Amino acid sequence: MSEIRPSGTRRHDLPTLSIVIPCYNAEKTLRRCIDSIINQTSGHIQVV
Repeated sequence: MSEIRPSGTRRHDLPTLSIVIPCYNAEKTLRRCIDSIINQTSGHIQVV
């Protein structure tokens, strides 16, 4: 059974959102960046 979203679309019908994180010398902020991405409401996220 797939999740029905408020807009009427099913979760598996939504496109995957790919997020590219440039992280040269970003040790201090990378964790905060990834936490922010994880907390987004979109269900289909790919982090590169």
